[in-house]
Amino acid sequence: MSQNRGPLHFKPGTKYDYCNTNYVILGAVIDRVSPLGVGGEFESLIVGPSGLAGNAFFKRARIAAARIAHGYDLENGKEVDVFEGARRLGVPTSVWGVVWTDGGVAATASGVAQFTDALYGGKILQPDTLATMIQPGPDHSYGLGTYRMQFDGHEWQGHDGYFNGFTSMTMYDFSRKLTITVLTNYTDNGDPATTIWNRIVETYDQDTP
Repeated sequence: MSQNRGPLHFKPGTKYDYCNTNYVILGAVIDRVSPLGVGGEFESLIVGPSGLAGNAFFKRARIAAARIAHGYDLENGKEVDVFEGARRLGVPTSVWGVVWTDGGVAATASGVAQFTDALYGGKILQPDTLATMIQPGPDHSYGLGTYRMQFDGHEWQGHDGYFNGFTSMTMYDFSRKLTITVLTNYTDNGDPATTIWNRIVETYDQDTP
């Protein structure tokens, strides 16, 4: 049964507005048509080609749970351990697995960097698919799932991320075949991962001709 949720905010293809919904829908489709399910396809299509075994987990595995850092959020000037509500689940954080295909992957910083290298280096997608994914849309920056930006005189492609207690930033410079990735286990009113990423890139650019 369809239900009218109101008029469109804008005509498709004319503007851009960030939304995770389509990734959740895609996950439901994959689970419906693939005998491997989302977790199995993640292992087959992402972990294998990227060489991420032991560095990225979609399923809640005990070996991964023991390695996940605690996440902290600044609430009313006080640091709060965001893991407290997840201990009963047998894992250290409720944002792993439960949030499904709009996130939910537990990974090391080196694993995220390795995935970024593999994605933009052509090890995961066919060349024409990759070209379509990074082609900027109506806002001239966002493609299909990743965005393009100018920083410190160079063009970068990638994405940042935020879950309560965790932030991330991973970007790739095609001209230099360079990936820089930052993960943090802290959230506040700012964006710690992006702030750190900016400083690392500025320092790298100063030291690299």
